[in-house]
Amino acid sequence: MTPRFTTLALLPLQLRVGDRVVHDKGEWEVIGGPWSMAAGETVYVFIQRPGDPGTKRELSWAAHEKITVRRTA
Repeated sequence: MTPRFTTLALLPLQLRVGDRVVHDKGEWEVIGGPWSMAAGETVYVFIQRPGDPGTKRELSWAAHEKITVRRTA
């Protein structure tokens, strides 16, 4: 069964493992985090291509920046 996704606009600290983020190079799955540094001004997560652990990387946003994610319903 194909999972159903809901599109949301969230702050980076509201991300959850399993959320899908559309980035300039396609869709990525959140696999770790979020955590913040720089006095809470920057938020980081680990992402990968869905189902491909070899593509793991770190991504960051300003803490106040809204991002569009797809979350399983």
